[in-house]
Amino acid sequence: MLINEIDDYIEKMSKNLSFKTSNAFEVSKKFKLKRNTASHYLNLLVHSKRLLKISTRPVIFIGSEWFLNNGGNGELDGFQSLRDLHDFMKKNQKKAPFSEIIGHDASLYPILEQLRAAAMYPGKGLPTILTGETGSGKSYLAKKFYEYCEEKSLVSSDAPFISFNCAQYADNPELLTSSLFGYKKGAFTGAEEDHVGIFEQAQNGVLFLDEVQRLSAHGQEKLFTYLDDSVVYRVGEATHPRQLNVRLLFATTESLGSSFLKTFIRRIPVQIKVPSIYERTLSEKKELIWSFFMAESKIVNREFKIYPELIDELVKVRYKDNIGGMKSKIKKIVAMSIIHDNGDLLLKPEQSKKISFHKNQEELQIITPQTTLPDIISQKGSNDNALNRMISLITNSISAGGETMDFGELASNCYNAVNDFNDYLVFKHAQSDMPINYYSTEINRIIDFFRDDYNRKFVGKTC
Repeated sequence: MLINEIDDYIEKMSKNLSFKTSNAFEVSKKFKLKRNTASHYLNLLVHSKRLLKISTRPVIFIGSEWFLNNGGNGELDGFQSLRDLHDFMKKNQKKAPFSEIIGHDASLYPILEQLRAAAMYPGKGLPTILTGETGSGKSYLAKKFYEYCEEKSLVSSDAPFISFNCAQYADNPELLTSSLFGYKKGAFTGAEEDHVGIFEQAQNGVLFLDEVQRLSAHGQEKLFTYLDDSVVYRVGEATHPRQLNVRLLFATTESLGSSFLKTFIRRIPVQIKVPSIYERTLSEKKELIWSFFMAESKIVNREFKIYPELIDELVKVRYKDNIGGMKSKIKKIVAMSIIHDNGDLLLKPEQSKKISFHKNQEELQIITPQTTLPDIISQKGSNDNALNRMISLITNSISAGGETMDFGELASNCYNAVNDFNDYLVFKHAQSDMPINYYSTEINRIIDFFRDDYNRKFVGKTC
């Protein structure tokens, strides 16, 4: 029927976010109808709750199926403007677990693609091992993997997520084995009753084995039966296999060629290296810093006023324990600020000589317990993203040079990058009231950054 074809067309336009073509005029052209006939069909679909109406000029229609699948509720009463629709969706839409991860669309994108593939593989998914330095975020990714499985209905909403650190039992391999697989009453001295192991506790859920390199060769071999046949044996039950459905994630800080049996590693098809904090982009480092300050603001239930120089300083720090080290340092900064609290928690850089004179409070970033990361990103605007793009291009130019580079040579190498940055500001952000000295200040800051972090020398004037 024609009305169903119109409904399908509006749903398709909604999925493509082509709202400007979802009106009576466009429908009349598409289906060769009179304008009032198209309006009649569209209003019938609104009355039957198959479409929603947005009272703009011209009136826009959106598909109710698309609306409900993207965070909408059952109240299909329509909206006064596209802005109202946008605000409603932003408020009510539940974020996908992986989209909440800082770097999901940049340095971590290929990693998350592999985790999606591992999760979506039929059956119990593919066993996966995460490698990376201490504090790089392996445990966090494991938890997000579980949430992704839950979102995609690969596990039930009440399915267990069990994180087990093998390092806690490194000096007692027998205890480690019995903890993982359980044991039968009388299997050894002290086994006074049957014991359910970690594997069985994780049935129909996700088991994350951290520091898995602490498993002995015998312990790794004990995993073969599950990796091959999805069964485990409790200690003392050699003839009683227990069939399980557990999704497996492993993590290690060591290389896969060091502490692991080759026969163990070849049974883990998805092997992912998690980047250190020094392999993350500049914008990701800043977002991580902001996210930790926001978390601290919630914990202490206080408002922070943060000098922008503090963020620059934290970006440059060489953190011993990666993201975990960054988090700890920010906790210490907040703790020290509380000690010297004089009403406002004013967070300054440690090197006071780098503090510029802030003539008004607007130059400080204010963090409250209610602040979200999108709030900060929107306040910073796209200029920072354009600046990060310029920094990335300049990095490539400088990294390709020798230990000493004349500033004129640098300017030549980076000319296009700076021009792109200027074009972005002029043509895409013409409404900005940015002061003219922004350019020289920021570019000089970039050069200081590379002088300190890349040990480069510059001859002559900067900007």
